[in-house]
Amino acid sequence: MNEALMKTLEELEMREPVFDGALHLFPLCSATSAKEDLFLLQDALQAGTLHVEELSESGSVPDLWVVNEGLWPVLNLEGEELIGAKQNRVVNSTVLVPAQSQLVLPVSCVERGRWSYRSRAFTAGNCSPHLSLRRLKARSVHNSLKHGRGHRSDQGAVWNEVDRKARLHEAPSPTHALQDSQSHLS
Repeated sequence: MNEALMKTLEELEMREPVFDGALHLFPLCSATSAKEDLFLLQDALQAGTLHVEELSESGSVPDLWVVNEGLWPVLNLEGEELIGAKQNRVVNSTVLVPAQSQLVLPVSCVERGRWSYRSRAFTAGNCSPHLSLRRLKARSVHNSLKHGRGHRSDQGAVWNEVDRKARLHEAPSPTHALQDSQSHLS
């Protein structure tokens, strides 16, 4: 193994975990690396430094526009749900949005029965998609990357899984929204 890599790994220190629902992040810190703060998606949205919107007025199911006006990067974790705009979506792959930058965020729709604005901007959802949906989405994104198609999911399979879970839990939703079946379980 590379000598510089070995030295870096030896200097890593695992800190106390940070919890957000069922998600546990274990920060790895090194005395030799520069410390840089970062925001999580929900915190940056609440602070008003991150804006997530439709890619254009007409929208794009697999893409959203993200603007980070903040001084710190924002970590968007795979599976985070975004509520609002024309349809609710989930983030396809973990993306770090640099400070003072804009980018297109690859997402999957988890509300197939609506294509109209509820709001211009998205807010953070309060649940993560269920495990079978995350697994299905991750596999299809991996397959898409393997074939050079970017961070795309099999949108039809995502919608079918959202519907399957809603039927399983007898959680009807007029717009087939994942959020409705999750709130039904609470």
